Amino acid sequence: MSRKAAIVVAASGAAALIGGVVAIFMGRKTTEALKNAVDAPSGSTTTVPVRVTGYWPFTARPDEVKMEGGVKDRKGNPLHTLEDFQAGKAPFVSVSGDYTIFPYGQRISLAEWPGVVFRIVDTGSHFHGAKKVYRIAGREPLDVCVESSSTKVVPQTDATIYAGDHFEKGTKNVALARIGKPDVVVGGGLDCFGAEIV
Repeated sequence: MSRKAAIVVAASGAAALIGGVVAIFMGRKTTEALKNAVDAPSGSTTTVPVRVTGYWPFTARPDEVKMEGGVKDRKGNPLHTLEDFQAGKAPFVSVSGDYTIFPYGQRISLAEWPGVVFRIVDTGSHFHGAKKVYRIAGREPLDVCVESSSTKVVPQTDATIYAGDHFEKGTKNVALARIGKPDVVVGGGLDCFGAEIV
């Protein structure tokens, strides 16, 4: 390897390391902001930046069934799609998120869909614990239940959290010690400043 190539490789590695450290710091800051929003006085609202993807658990394609999960939420209740809510067939839209932050049924709204009621009732391995992945640093990952992959979902938007509006009995205080240190997917040093990380 030439000296020039070695310098480029070293610089790329250093940039990725710095990007990873910054992304982890931003992930912790995001978690703290969400915890404060959820634990705010009942009836108050807080708006936070999120990264939204769609998942379609009602797929008939065998290659997608395992990836998209079952048709029930994390407590065994039926999932509701965005399309069903918009057609008046569902009381809310099911969302996957970090169950260690959000109480079961936490109500949120998303700026891209005014008037739609979203509730965080589902989860997945990339939403919590040591395997949690922030694809855009500083934006909490959420997955909206939709009918199919053809449903357009705007990835970068804002979510409003309605404190105290959830299905848990009593109050839910988040134990930060349970959250752990999330993994951060980093493609390069500049990714943590708002670029998509894949």
